[in-house]
Amino acid sequence: NEQLNVDLVCITIEDATDVYYFQTQYQATMEQLELANRTDGLTKVANRRYWEERLTSEFQRAKRYSSALSVAMFDLDKFKSVNDVYGHQAGDLVLVEAASLVQNLLRKGDLLGRYGGEEFGIILPNTNAAGAAELAERIRKQFEQHQMIYNEQTLNATMSIGICQFDARSTRF
Repeated sequence: NEQLNVDLVCITIEDATDVYYFQTQYQATMEQLELANRTDGLTKVANRRYWEERLTSEFQRAKRYSSALSVAMFDLDKFKSVNDVYGHQAGDLVLVEAASLVQNLLRKGDLLGRYGGEEFGIILPNTNAAGAAELAERIRKQFEQHQMIYNEQTLNATMSIGICQFDARSTRF
C-alpha cells in the first residue's frame, strides 16, 4: 500500500474591475447627493440651511480666535415687478445672473448663499466692516451695470446690500 503525497493548490481568480467600477460610481453619486443637499437648485450657490450651518461654524471660529468676521446680506430691488412684467423665467434669470456675478467677485473662503426668494447672504471670514463695505459697493455697482438679455429684451436690476461685522470683544454682531 503505497501512500500518495499530493499537495493541493487552489487558485481563485477574481476580476475586481466591476467591483472597482461600482464603488467609484457609488462614491461619485454620494458626492453629488451631498453637494445637492447643500446647494440651491436654481442659483447653484449654498442653500439657506447649509449657509446658516457655515455661519454658525465661522462665528464660533471668529469668537475662538478673536478674528474678524463680516456678513453681507443683499436683496434684489423691486424683484416682484420683474416677475410681474417679464414673467418668472425672467426673474429666475436675474437670480441666476446675480448669484453668478457675486460668486465671481468672492474669495475662495467666502460663502454666498441664497437666504430666500431674492435674498442672499455672504459670509466673509477674516474681513472687517471696511473690507465688507468695499466689497458690497463693488458688487452693487457691477450688478447695476450688468445687462441681462431675456426674450430679446435687455433687463437691468439693482440690489440693496447691508453689512455687519462680528465684534470679538462683545461676542456678537
